[in-house]
Amino acid sequence: MKEIIRPDFIFSYWIFAWAVLYIAHLVTIAPKFLLIGGSIENLIFLLIMIYKKSSFYSIFRFIFINIWIKAIPLYIVWNKKITVKEIIYSVLLFLVYVVWLYINDYDLYGIYNKVYNVYTKSVKYITSLSYLYDKTYEYINKSL
Repeated sequence: MKEIIRPDFIFSYWIFAWAVLYIAHLVTIAPKFLLIGGSIENLIFLLIMIYKKSSFYSIFRFIFINIWIKAIPLYIVWNKKITVKEIIYSVLLFLVYVVWLYINDYDLYGIYNKVYNVYTKSVKYITSLSYLYDKTYEYINKSL
């Protein structure tokens, strides 16, 4: 069985959590800056996946997940202006994330190498949302 990468080790999930908190009106600063940055990073990652000839399934799963955790929240906050305060909070959140990885004996390269392998090589790691997607896909196929 593949090892699931803990959700708290994936910065995209932190961004998504912030977006959910903003959409629920529990925080007042929009995560638009990080959603745009994360979307650009995901686009680059998608191009790498296509270049490395990842499976159609892996590419589709990656796109599907990122539509839900990046594109839809970005669409919701699109009309919000990016402020200096938002950029500062974004940098602080990223620094907290890096410290969190360090506390847990990880680094950015190590985590993103695992995530890269999830989508390009399908080796021994999987992200929690990819795992959920895979299990849902299997369940639907068995039901049909």
